[in-house]
Amino acid sequence: MDFKPTLLTRFLLRFTPAWGLNRLAMEMGFPPVDFLRHLHRIFSSAERVDILPVESGLRGFQLVLDGLFSLYFYQDGDHFAYDGFEIGEYEKGNVAIFDRFR
Repeated sequence: MDFKPTLLTRFLLRFTPAWGLNRLAMEMGFPPVDFLRHLHRIFSSAERVDILPVESGLRGFQLVLDGLFSLYFYQDGDHFAYDGFEIGEYEKGNVAIFDRFR
């Protein structure tokens, strides 16, 4: 990736990091930093994150937070795309799910 922040963005990053990060995120096409802070708050407050394969027969997985909130992702070509969420009670995931990829 040949991205180079503008001079103004580099200045803001040095002297006012919060504004600089917002501007850098905008230049790179990312969501605003406030959105990323909300995501950070959600995931850092979770005591447990489980990964489960989806049971619909499609290729995908669930991220389950604290056994109560699930985010669904399904394969869309060469990547996974977010498909929605559910609230309920979920089983515990398998912490060895990625062991075969070592």
